[in-house]
Amino acid sequence: MKNFTIRLQLLSIILLLTACSPLYLVGKNDFQQIPKGSKKVIVNVSYATDSLFKIVSKNFAREGCPVQTDKNAMQIYCNGKSVEGGTLLKAMAFVEPTATGSQVIFSGEWGLNQEGQIMMQAATNIQYNATSPIVFEKNGTSKTDVAFQYLVLFARQIENGNISYSN
Repeated sequence: MKNFTIRLQLLSIILLLTACSPLYLVGKNDFQQIPKGSKKVIVNVSYATDSLFKIVSKNFAREGCPVQTDKNAMQIYCNGKSVEGGTLLKAMAFVEPTATGSQVIFSGEWGLNQEGQIMMQAATNIQYNATSPIVFEKNGTSKTDVAFQYLVLFARQIENGNISYSN
């Protein structure tokens, strides 16, 4: 029992220390350029929708996402990727034509991965397995900020893309 108490105290200290430090996956300067409240990352390119659809699908797969696609709706899903901080990312990409080529709109949901659920249950005795929409909070310490930064990283993988953000 004493061992368990010591482990729980160590876990609490680790959680406190990591929860207070911002996590910059995209770099601090780029992080600060993202508007608070953003829910979508948009990438405009000069090439066709079919090409962009294939690129995004392959990029999701390369990053270890379980990929599902709907070519008729031009939607690509990453159905659960574990990322930093015990976060589960469920990303969605929607590809559509534009006057000058095409664009992809990244959005998604976040939740706790298995590691995060174990930590939550150990610390609070509450089991949490829901997901919530990704909304950029701009504090760098929240799981939703980690998830949003992954959407930005997906967007950056698209060559010659012009990235913008939207609510």
